[in-house]
Amino acid sequence: MVAAVPAGVLVICRVGGMMCCGPMFGLAAVPAHIRLMLSIGLGGAVCALLASRGEGLAGEGLSMWELAPLAALEALIGVFIGFVASLPLLAAQSAGVLMSQQMGLGFGQLVNPTLDDQGDVVGQFLHWSALAGFLVVGGHEWTFLAVLKSFDHLPAAHVAFDGGLVAMMVGALGAAMELTLRVAAPLLSLMCLESVAMGALARSVPQLNVLAMGFPMRIAAGLGLLAAGICVMQENIVEAMRESMAGLLAWMESGASACAGATNG
Repeated sequence: MVAAVPAGVLVICRVGGMMCCGPMFGLAAVPAHIRLMLSIGLGGAVCALLASRGEGLAGEGLSMWELAPLAALEALIGVFIGFVASLPLLAAQSAGVLMSQQMGLGFGQLVNPTLDDQGDVVGQFLHWSALAGFLVVGGHEWTFLAVLKSFDHLPAAHVAFDGGLVAMMVGALGAAMELTLRVAAPLLSLMCLESVAMGALARSVPQLNVLAMGFPMRIAAGLGLLAAGICVMQENIVEAMRESMAGLLAWMESGASACAGATNG
């Protein structure tokens, strides 16, 4: 059991990396000691599962000097998995920020305790809606499953990165940007039309106070469109979550980050 402790530490580091950056697990509202306890508990379960399969845990018998860089590498893999899984939620919040700025609601900034940052009303609403959809579709289970399956294709202490990791990250960021624009595009288009209409009205009726009328109209039109299209937005966000997790699993199964020779020699 003592000889297997370094291998268990590597597994716990990978699970802990996902706990730090993964959706729901990595929220600032989740206490650090809770994440640490979950990492140790789930890491121990993963070690037991790998041992029950008859798979030897890589890294047994490593010294402390050899364990430290490998533990950092394992944590980096977990952070990458959690970050890719959380991109749809961050894209939803970014879309909400764009929509709030165009509606004129960006003047009142609120503190978002889940991300330990400032946010606005629409951004927080879409973020919580995306988080609810993430739980409904079982995204937390998919995220942990991705970490579990990563040991089949990226064994601990046997990982070597290549260009597939960069391609995966670029593709995930591009998909997140596309989701942000797809969710915010209807309201941005409506606000553009409203600006054109108010400009034409100001030229036609100079005595009219366009500035006093413009803000209430933009807010009312934006809230109406948000209420009418929230179901479509939610479907796009949930579909992006499924595609993100499916792409992550496909990347690992394709061996984009190949298992090189044993790092411990």
